[in-house]
Amino acid sequence: MEDNNKVIRRYGIIIFVLAAFLRVYQLGESSLWHDEAFTWFFTRLPWIEMLDTVRLDGVNPPVYYLGAKIFIDLFGDSEFFLRIFSLIAGVSAVYFAWLLGKKAGGYAGGLAGAWFIAFHPMAIHYARDARPYALVLALATAFVYIFIRLSRESSKALWVSAFAILALGQMSHISFSCLAA
Repeated sequence: MEDNNKVIRRYGIIIFVLAAFLRVYQLGESSLWHDEAFTWFFTRLPWIEMLDTVRLDGVNPPVYYLGAKIFIDLFGDSEFFLRIFSLIAGVSAVYFAWLLGKKAGGYAGGLAGAWFIAFHPMAIHYARDARPYALVLALATAFVYIFIRLSRESSKALWVSAFAILALGQMSHISFSCLAA
């Protein structure tokens, strides 16, 4: 049994590496599409003006734009760095799916969860898109994982994590609650 778990863990690492590769390969090659141009516009503004503009726009809450702006301010406003926050969120979603699947079904469940998110075409697309969808997927998966842990054990750290993830999720996109449910 121990040997099977080691093999499954190795497959998990392979899935994780492939997921990262699928998300980073030619990330900055394609031009921005219409919705990504909004992210580009918001992240080019000064911080206070960006927050005010996002508030006035009223379509998407500000958490994604704040994260994307950090990368833009640090590395520049190329298409690659505009999308890098989504890439990190998309790879994080694969990791949280691994944890969630492992909690629900052991190592084989972790492998199945990671596989599903790693190779799902929309999860790949969202992780390569300068929009909040990969972040919402990562936060929703993390929230469900924390929720399952809370149903089996209780600690202040888990409750604080659940509250923080719930708040970030609600401030990332309106669909967070539906996806987590």
